[in-house]
Amino acid sequence: MTRSISLWVKRLYMPVVLAGFGWLVWSRWSTLEVILRQVRPGWLIAAFGASVVTLAPQSWFWHEALRGFGERASIGQVFTATCRALLTRYVPGGVWFAAGRAAILQRVGVGVPALAATGTVELAMSVDHPELVVELV
Repeated sequence: MTRSISLWVKRLYMPVVLAGFGWLVWSRWSTLEVILRQVRPGWLIAAFGASVVTLAPQSWFWHEALRGFGERASIGQVFTATCRALLTRYVPGGVWFAAGRAAILQRVGVGVPALAATGTVELAMSVDHPELVVELV
């Protein structure tokens, strides 16, 4: 039962995302048209490149943390999982990017305890309230 639900979710994910993107473009076309008239392709490509470059340190952190826990996920596997889980960053809750990356890495054989610990450390490092961070001495 769970497997068939998972299969349906996988089959419907991209069509739903594409339909949502299409609706967003259609419903906001006048705003998008104003933006596109002012865009400079070089700067747009640079901005896209910069956003991809920010994934490298995140992937490196996960790779090194997983190595520290004795796991052998390659940097390529971790980078791929980071890219595939990127859309989950925008789901409310804050935990979904780490959880998505962990789920993808689990499928390639990375152990759950190491993934849970790495995800927890990443989330703890991203806390925005300094008064909540415990100083380790």
